[in-house]
Amino acid sequence: MIRGRFRGCFRGLFRGSLRGGFRAWLASWRRGGASRSSPHLALGARGERLAAGYLRRRGYRILDRNVRLGVDEADLIVRDPEDRFLVIVEVKTRRSDATDPAEHVSRTKQFRLARLAARLLRQPAYRDAAIRFDVVAVTLPDDGEPRIQHWTGAFEAPF
Repeated sequence: MIRGRFRGCFRGLFRGSLRGGFRAWLASWRRGGASRSSPHLALGARGERLAAGYLRRRGYRILDRNVRLGVDEADLIVRDPEDRFLVIVEVKTRRSDATDPAEHVSRTKQFRLARLAARLLRQPAYRDAAIRFDVVAVTLPDDGEPRIQHWTGAFEAPF
């Protein structure tokens, strides 16, 4: 039986992709978990803050950020200005215009967001909500202002 500090830390360790794997998890655990001090996480956090502000200025109501249900995660959960849809927003942040950030919402990510939506709809507060999936692309060039693009209804649930 595992006790104390190690209790539950191996749950789900061997599920998912093999890209990170055990060594990456162990290194992260030794550091005390993922931190916002790493450059790509800081970039993503800044993009999420800019996207939330952008949506708020356009009348969206921010309900939650960085929502995790099971193994699935959504950057923002918002209500649209007309209060017709519960919107699950994926924020993609890049430093340059080399590639369009929205192109990086893979079918796998779409499936995971749809699965999160299905789990969200089981909760009493959202049981009768109509769901929409949006993508907000934030480009943060080294010289100049951030550029934000918003695609409403960017994709349909793949199942």
